[in-house]
Amino acid sequence: MEIMGNTPASQAIKQTIQELIRKGKSGIYSDAFSCLGTLKYHPHLKERAHTLRYDYNLPEVLLWEQLKKNSLGVDFHRQKMAGSFILDLFCPELMLAIEIDGRIHELEEVEIRDKRRQEWLESCGIDFLRFSAFAIFKQLDSVRKELKAYVDENIIPGIKLTQMERGVYNRNRGLFKG
Repeated sequence: MEIMGNTPASQAIKQTIQELIRKGKSGIYSDAFSCLGTLKYHPHLKERAHTLRYDYNLPEVLLWEQLKKNSLGVDFHRQKMAGSFILDLFCPELMLAIEIDGRIHELEEVEIRDKRRQEWLESCGIDFLRFSAFAIFKQLDSVRKELKAYVDENIIPGIKLTQMERGVYNRNRGLFKG
């Protein structure tokens, strides 16, 4: 069933999200968002994100080629800033981060940093999918199918949510499914 923006079902979803936010029961770190409901970021990251965007990390570029131009029905961004972090790929509509891990991510200190980073981003309502660089090189079709399945399962047709509202939805999916 498709949910359109002005149906009673879509209005109920939006009202429930707003009520959770008002009552302080959103389940997310709301201070990470601007008054417009978009993720804040540290301005000093802008130059670094720009540089990374043009570094042409091969696994990232290969996956980006599969995701750009709404090829899965949603928009993805490369090297998106969130808080004090830069995400490899990000879908604001789904509040979905995609991280591509090369061999460096096997180092203990990098694993610890990645875990802390992911916990903070998840506290903002961002879902995470991680893929190894090897999977991007050798199993790109499978990675694309997994991403397509995620999008199909998590898209809410016809409802326009801010990033903050989507983060609240992500952390409280149980209230909306069923």
